[in-house]
Amino acid sequence: MSTTETKHCILEEIEKFRVDFPQVEIHSATKNFLTLIYQKSPHRRIKTTLTFPDGYPDQHALLVDIALEKGIAPGLRKKLIKELSAVALENQTEHDAGQIEPVASRLISFIDTNKFVPCWKELKQVFDKVQQSAQSPRGKGSTITINDTKGIIKLNLKDGKYYYACSICIDDAYPNTLDQQDWGNACKLIVNSTNFPPKIETLLTTQAKELVRRMQDGMQMEEAVRMSNPIKPPDDLFEMKKKAPKVRLSQQVLKNLHKDVETMAHVRDLRNIDAARNPNNAKLKANSARDRKEARREIGKITQNEIDKDNHDDEEERQWQMEEKARIEGYNFADYDGSNPLFIFSCCIPNGENSTITPRALSSV
Repeated sequence: MSTTETKHCILEEIEKFRVDFPQVEIHSATKNFLTLIYQKSPHRRIKTTLTFPDGYPDQHALLVDIALEKGIAPGLRKKLIKELSAVALENQTEHDAGQIEPVASRLISFIDTNKFVPCWKELKQVFDKVQQSAQSPRGKGSTITINDTKGIIKLNLKDGKYYYACSICIDDAYPNTLDQQDWGNACKLIVNSTNFPPKIETLLTTQAKELVRRMQDGMQMEEAVRMSNPIKPPDDLFEMKKKAPKVRLSQQVLKNLHKDVETMAHVRDLRNIDAARNPNNAKLKANSARDRKEARREIGKITQNEIDKDNHDDEEERQWQMEEKARIEGYNFADYDGSNPLFIFSCCIPNGENSTITPRALSSV
């Protein structure tokens, strides 16, 4: 086939495609390339360029390129180029009827039947996190399954003996919900089963739903996470865990621990007096207003006493550390070469004191 005939066949093929696929927007069309756009929703939109090499369609398959626009993840672009190129190659080897319609049909089918197009990168991140959790000893058994057509992600997350199974449903308009009929439906979280206590399950689920709602209102992800969990961990949290302070375990410390346990048990009993309900009528308190007031007052006194005692103990510990540091700095070990064993005992006596070694001095050392 001559070059002129080939170009004429390409233009005819493009014109036939324009008539058969009116839902596809043709951005530009020449005898050398065709750029088309197919959009299911504002965020399920892919722009594709088909280039016709010399020898098309009987000798060479057309070349496919996907525009890396906003919302198109690099992984999705690579996957589509590979699949569409394979479709073009299959039709090039079988017949010379053209490859535009088969390639476009595959692209349209992919966009129509895959709700994860606008969140491909997010989905990959979720896969990675679940797989990472499943490889850990505590998260062993965590799984994720997806349904492209329905836009459903099923998660079964495990941590030790606890599990949380839920479904995340993606709306057709994800992530944009400006239209009134789609408002609030961009991302739905449905709890399937869990063995968390009911209050903990409600806390976790409500926090996740509130996070989604804030992001639907236009809030950035980092800010939405911060607002849904207002208790900000300290910046040096992990450093604090690595460098945990060493506690000097003494008899006094053990006594204090025992006393703290007794105090906490007493405070618990006082709180029960204030919060207990009448077993016959849950709307009534079990104890009188006077008893409850006395219990609250006693809790306040105990709390203040414990704060004062902790401050006093911390000050004593700090003073002891300072004295110990000063005592160690007064010793001189630098000149000891190992030749005279008694020299080490003389070094243990602070500078300026009597350095005579006596049995009593040795026993004190």
